Amino acid sequence: MSNVPRPVLHSRAACLALSLLGCSEPAAAQRFSQASPLPMAAQNAWALWLSGSLVSGLSTVGGESNVLALSFQRNRLVVSGRVSGFTESCSANVCRWPDPYDVAVVLAVASTAGRRLHASVGTGLAVASYRNRNGFALPLEAQASWRATRYLGAGLYCWGNSIGPHAALTIVLQVGRLR
Repeated sequence: MSNVPRPVLHSRAACLALSLLGCSEPAAAQRFSQASPLPMAAQNAWALWLSGSLVSGLSTVGGESNVLALSFQRNRLVVSGRVSGFTESCSANVCRWPDPYDVAVVLAVASTAGRRLHASVGTGLAVASYRNRNGFALPLEAQASWRATRYLGAGLYCWGNSIGPHAALTIVLQVGRLR
């Protein structure tokens, strides 16, 4: 009976099922599970990161815009909170609140968490202002990034909202648990 070839198990679930069904060799089941580990994306199915403008981006209002966003991803679902606005230098020690600006919560679909290349697109609800028009707005957001390490990445961040309309594209640095 010892010369009978054993099946190769490709997942821990199969090993667990066999062990529950009375597999006589628990050490073999453990060895098979170690030989066939789950893919990295399945092991790290969540991510949390902060994105901030590394370079001020191009904006539909003709100036430079910046963004700061905190994003959480579980599997393929991303929830982001962001603050974005047109940056204007202070003059004579007077600094105004940026106009246009938006503060948004966005729900997005994304590539699987834990990958080196990442992309997402989503929409949500925002409070926004554009040339003295302000109120609730429909925000849009797209992110594309390369995650060089588990904790550091860089990419493009594109956002906009229905008031104005105001939209911008910037290069961001991402810091956090990326993969």
